[in-house]
Order: sequence, then C-alpha cells, then structure tokens
Amino acid sequence: MIQIGLTGGIGSGKSTVAQLLRIMGYPVYDSDLRSKQLCEEHPDLRKQLAHLLGPGLYANNRLDRAYMAQQIFRDNTLLKQVNALIHPVVSHDYLAWTALHDTCELVFQETAILFEAGLQDRYDAILLVVAPEQLRIQRVCARSGMSPEQVMQRIQNQWPVQQCVEQSDFVLINDDIQAIIPQVMDLLSQIKQIE
Repeated sequence: MIQIGLTGGIGSGKSTVAQLLRIMGYPVYDSDLRSKQLCEEHPDLRKQLAHLLGPGLYANNRLDRAYMAQQIFRDNTLLKQVNALIHPVVSHDYLAWTALHDTCELVFQETAILFEAGLQDRYDAILLVVAPEQLRIQRVCARSGMSPEQVMQRIQNQWPVQQCVEQSDFVLINDDIQAIIPQVMDLLSQIKQIE
C-alpha cells in the first residue's frame, strides 16, 4: 500500500482534491473531520481538552468549535498544547483506518497541518495543494463567514508555502486558472510509479 499525505494551507483547495480522489475511487482519510468527531466521542480526549481550555469547551455536552478556535488561534502555546493532545489520538485512528484498507494500492491522508505536526516521515510521498494567498482568503471568507483578519491569523499559524513546497514530492496549483482535474490525473500516474 502506498500512503500519500495530502496537505495545503487553509483555503488552498486540498479538500477539493480529496473529493476528486474519492470520486475516482481512492480512500481518503479526512483528519480534520475525524479530529472533530474524536474530540466529541473520545472520553479521555474530551477530559483533557476541557481541563486545558475550560468547562465552556463542551457547552450542552457538545464541542463548541467557535470557543475552541477563539482560544487557540490567538495563543500559539495553547494551540501547540491542544495539538499535542489531539494528534496522537488521530494518528492512532488513522493507523486503524489504514488496516481496514490494507488491500488498497493507494490511500491518502488529508491533513492541514502535516508539516506542523511532524508527520513527514509517515508517508511514501507528500502531495501539497497551493493557491495564491488572496484567493485562499476569499475562499475561506465566502464559505465560513470569517473575516480576512481571522483567516490571516490561521494562515500565520501554518508553515510558509515555500517551506512546504520544498518538503513536498508533488505540488498541485489550485488557482482557478489551471485546471485541477488534469493535474490530479497526472499526479496519479506519477504516484503509481513509486516503488
């Protein structure tokens, strides 16, 4: 089984690429979705997060994501502490997921903070999706209602694009000019040559 890390900064379009891969029949583990589910369902993780971020984190017994984001995206130390709690749980979950897909030739893990979490060595290759910063900001504001300042705050908590490019095996450009589907098809043919 070839394991590919799929990443890109907020608003880059990595989820669009992940959806294309799913449509083409490739299993894609969505780290963001699973981390949200695990923050809701995993008793030890819930307890640790509530201890760190306060009782307001689980309003009406549900994770208050807005409260969490407000806390962690303005305090880099707190962000690192939260990530240190969530990442091991998600990593364990991903390993269990790959065991369920062990007959697949190729699987992807979509994760926004692949480099920040130090996951580079987990994969056979890393696929990075990039887009111009202004376009990324516009996309996120349109889909989430966040202000441009809030989006920039999140961008600043991620690795610089050039640093990610230097550590990636494949780069897709999702700039609304270059067609993404042909890039994905070319990528798949290149990946299948990995031994």
